[in-house]
Amino acid sequence: MHLAHLHPAHSKRRKRIFIFFAACCAAYFLCASGYVDTIDADASIETARAMVEQHTLAVSVPNPEPMLYRRIGANTYSKLGLAMPLIYIGPIVAAKLISKYTGFGEHLLRIFLVSCVNGLVTACIVTLLFAIFCFVGYSTRLSLIVSLTAGFSTYLFVYAKSSHRDPLHALCILGAYAWPLLARESRFKNIYFIMVGLCSALLLMSKPVLVLAVIPAWWLATKQALRVRGQKTLFSLYGPLLIAIVLTACLARLVWGSFLATGYSKEVMTFHSSAWTTPFWNGVWVQLFAPATGLFYFNPVLCLCVLALAWKLWRRTCTELDGCLVLSIAAMIAIHAKWLSPTGGSAFGPRYLVPTVPLFFLFFIGLPLSQYKRPILAVFISCCFIFQLIHVSVKAEQYWTFRQKTSPKMLIPHWRANIHFFLHKLTNQPEIYSASLANRPNKRMVNLTAHRSLEGFNFWWAHLIRHPELLTTNLRHVHMQRVSRF
Repeated sequence: MHLAHLHPAHSKRRKRIFIFFAACCAAYFLCASGYVDTIDADASIETARAMVEQHTLAVSVPNPEPMLYRRIGANTYSKLGLAMPLIYIGPIVAAKLISKYTGFGEHLLRIFLVSCVNGLVTACIVTLLFAIFCFVGYSTRLSLIVSLTAGFSTYLFVYAKSSHRDPLHALCILGAYAWPLLARESRFKNIYFIMVGLCSALLLMSKPVLVLAVIPAWWLATKQALRVRGQKTLFSLYGPLLIAIVLTACLARLVWGSFLATGYSKEVMTFHSSAWTTPFWNGVWVQLFAPATGLFYFNPVLCLCVLALAWKLWRRTCTELDGCLVLSIAAMIAIHAKWLSPTGGSAFGPRYLVPTVPLFFLFFIGLPLSQYKRPILAVFISCCFIFQLIHVSVKAEQYWTFRQKTSPKMLIPHWRANIHFFLHKLTNQPEIYSASLANRPNKRMVNLTAHRSLEGFNFWWAHLIRHPELLTTNLRHVHMQRVSRF
């Protein structure tokens, strides 16, 4: 086992994984937007700044949004957990150092670096998938195809440039499944099981309810841990999680006054609350199959993953891993089905289901993928990539502003509207959009030229080309204003 671990083939594989990770980071960096697109991220940034600059969790925010903040006595705290603020400490410190030695505006640098965080997180997701398929016996070529399809032909590509927490949740849940698979060929198995615990701990510190989705992964990891080295490995698995539980409980006691409290009111935490009013099966339909919001409309390539599972069921070759993946995906759907906005509000597709996307691709494990070399599959995956690239190129705010300015009852799906916007930009037409684009009879025009945040393609380098003054100014959100301010 020790000699196998030191075999040159293993070293080459690790080198390929590192090169693949670097390439993914470069690709996502080039596609970054350069701005923060959600108020959730603003709340986490403010918490991280308070931790760095004032060594406290209390934030100083004028007119705090009740949905994101809660006042306790004279202090105001974010409700969104500690995971993202801890991650944002790196970009905030880096922005301070770069600003100090280069003279660039600290705020602009901070926002730019934060906007790149999810690209790094998504690169980790795609690299984990690549490593998994390499380690379970697939060729480098097939592993590349599967992982690149997941990273660039699904809406993981779109959320890589967002500032939402969901890519982090996807990494944590995939990590809980990935590390036991990767540990099979390593003599340092305890380190891999510690990583499972760390992934679960980070998920707990970001959104505790999602821990339900990793329970099946724990079951698999626990079985393997007991099979490997017994109680010692089991401690490596659950130790980080127990530490996170204690830390989270103590912080809850310190900030909210109770070990089990969160920033949200007790009313929201019960199913009798008005926040849980969506009929369950309606929530399932909206998340998966509704034309305007369904997961499979925004990720057509996932149909191949479902076919892979169906093929296994038909051939009766399903494994424990497949069963656990189904349970985790079902848990993610069920957790949000009754929420007042099952898809995650004003987002691209069902935002809460972003963590399920990498799990779908694990259904391919165990299939003879080398036998399915069909040109039609290559064309289909390429079309899915172009489909996602269109959405990466257009700001999400464009759709919601257009919808707000035309008619609140406009039923055109987000993905379809983005195609219209993309073609308008591609043909260099004036940035004016009419309701007729949405196949509506009324010809009311909507002039959005004044809002430069919606002009051109949504890449940081495109923003700089249009507005070079960004390099010499420290204005707040100079190239991006909230939709509500339009």
